[in-house]
Amino acid sequence: MNRGFGVPECRINRAKGRFPDDVRRMGARASAMAWTLAMLSSVACGGGDGSQMSNNTDTKPAESVDPKPAESVDPKSADPAPTSASSSMSPKPTSSASAGSTPMTGSMAGSGAQAMTPASNPSPAAGSAGSSGSSQMMPMAAKPEEMLDPKVDWKALKLVYPTLYSAYDGVHTFQVPVHVDGASVELSGWSAIPSDAVSFEADPDNKGVLITMRKAASEVTIAARSGAIGGTAALHITKATPEEWETGRQRYTTGAEWDPFGIPAIPDEELPPELRGMKIEELSLEEIIAILGPEKFAQLAAEYIANHADDPAPAPPTNLKCNNCHGMGAKVLEVAHTPTQISQVSDADLKNIFRMGKKPDYLGFHVLPEEYQSQYVEMHRWDATEAEVVGLTVYLRSLTPEGQGLILGPDGKYRPADGGNIFGLPTL
Repeated sequence: MNRGFGVPECRINRAKGRFPDDVRRMGARASAMAWTLAMLSSVACGGGDGSQMSNNTDTKPAESVDPKPAESVDPKSADPAPTSASSSMSPKPTSSASAGSTPMTGSMAGSGAQAMTPASNPSPAAGSAGSSGSSQMMPMAAKPEEMLDPKVDWKALKLVYPTLYSAYDGVHTFQVPVHVDGASVELSGWSAIPSDAVSFEADPDNKGVLITMRKAASEVTIAARSGAIGGTAALHITKATPEEWETGRQRYTTGAEWDPFGIPAIPDEELPPELRGMKIEELSLEEIIAILGPEKFAQLAAEYIANHADDPAPAPPTNLKCNNCHGMGAKVLEVAHTPTQISQVSDADLKNIFRMGKKPDYLGFHVLPEEYQSQYVEMHRWDATEAEVVGLTVYLRSLTPEGQGLILGPDGKYRPADGGNIFGLPTL
C-alpha cells in the first residue's frame, strides 16, 4: 500500500491540516483515478464525515492543486465519488459539535442514566442517535413512577386515621398527626406518593409522625412500613388561599360571648332562704356554691333540672364566636378541635357541624356528657356566610395539632375530658 495512505502519516497530515504529500506531488499530472483515491484517503483520515477538519482554517494546500486535469476527464468514465467526498470535507461546525456530544449522551442514556433512574428506559431512537453521532437531541427521561413495594403486605397495619384531610395555602403551616394503631414505625419507615406533597417529622407524643403539607393534592398515599408489613392512608389536601384563612380567623375569633352554664333568673320563692333577695343570674357558679355549700347546691341543682327537664335549652346567640367554647383561653369548656381531633373529618362534614350542629356518625362525642348531647344540635347552629364557612375550614386545618387536655367546667375547675362529669354538675 502506498505510504501516503498509511495511518501514521494520515494522522500527521490531518493534524497539520493538509492533504498527503503524494497528492501534492501529483499536481496537474494526476489522473482522475489518483484524484479520486486521494480524496477517499483524506476522507478516511478525517473520520468519515469531514468533522475532524471542521476546525482547520488553513485550506491553501487544497487551493494549490490545479483542477484542470479533473476537467479533462471523460465524464462517462469519471467516478462520482469525488463530488461526495469533496462535500463531506467542507467545514461543518454544527455537525462537528453534535457528533462530538451526542454519542456521550447516548452512552449515558444506555448506562449511567438508567442506573440513576431505574424506571426510565431510553427509546430506540435515542439509542441509535447516540451510537451514530446524529445531531438529534435526546428526549428528556421520564420521571420515575412512584409506587408501593409489591413485596410488602400493605393491609397488615392500620393507620389512624385511614382517611385524612388538610389544606395548603402557600403561607400558613398545615399539619396532621398520624400513627399506627398498636404498633410503632420508625421515621425512616414513613413515605408518601407523591413524595413532594408532604414531609415527615417524628411525633413522640403521638407515637407516630407529624405530616406537614408541601402542596395541594387531590390524594396523597401515606405509607408506613416495618419490614415486610405496612399500612396506608389517603390524605386529601385542599387548595386554599391566605385570604380564605383570614376570613376564617375573623369569624372564629369575633362575635358574641355566652355562658351556656349561666344561672337563669329564678323567682325568689323557688330559691333557698340563703339566696332570696339576690339576683342570682348576676352571680357566678362559684359564688353560689360558696353560699350554699357543695352538697346543698348539688341537691337543689338536681331538683331544678328535674323540674325543668322539658324546658327548651337556652338558645345561644347565632353569631357566637367559636373561641367562646373552643381552644385555650375560651370562656368555657376549652374544647379542642385541632387537626388532632378533626383531621379525619371531611370539609363537607365540618360545614354541617358549623351550620347544623350535626356530627357525622363516625365522629361521636368525646367531651359532652350523654345527658347533654341532645342539646348539642340546638346549641351549635351558627350564622356564617359561605365564604366564612370555607374560611373556617381552612383556619381549623391550620391550628397546631394538640390533644384535648383538661376541660374547663362552669365552676372554673379543670377536669379530664374522659372523667365522666366534666362540668362538675349533678347528673340527671
